[in-house]
Amino acid sequence: MFKKNLMIVAVFIIAGLFFFNGCHPRPRFCQDDFAEKILNRMDSHIADLDLRDDQRGQYNNIRAEIKNDLGNFKAERQKVHEEIKAELNSKNPDMKKIAETLKKGRDKHPAKFESYTDKFLAFYNILDDNQKSKVVKKLKNLSGRFDCN
Repeated sequence: MFKKNLMIVAVFIIAGLFFFNGCHPRPRFCQDDFAEKILNRMDSHIADLDLRDDQRGQYNNIRAEIKNDLGNFKAERQKVHEEIKAELNSKNPDMKKIAETLKKGRDKHPAKFESYTDKFLAFYNILDDNQKSKVVKKLKNLSGRFDCN
């Protein structure tokens, strides 16, 4: 009985992961312009800083890496989805294999988050005091979105 209930819960969790992305016919990350939307949003925030040429060069390097990573994330995500879909379509789907595939697909992201945090800090350190104050003000405004009170 416990094994059957566990299997049902696992199926609902996996189905929830597939459908969690909203009520769109295709998830937002599948759209061809997803990376461009992210990059354009970054550009609009950076435009407020009036970067010097050397600062713009460093920003463009970070931007190019993020653009490349977003393309890779999409490809990786599609690969994981195909593996899970193939397993679900098999005669006797192995939920343990599906769970391992999901875990394997997520392992790279914490390291990327750390890398981006380091790049942000390096970029922040090349800004002048006025630019730094603009960034801090923006971060203060954004931090209110994560307050649960």
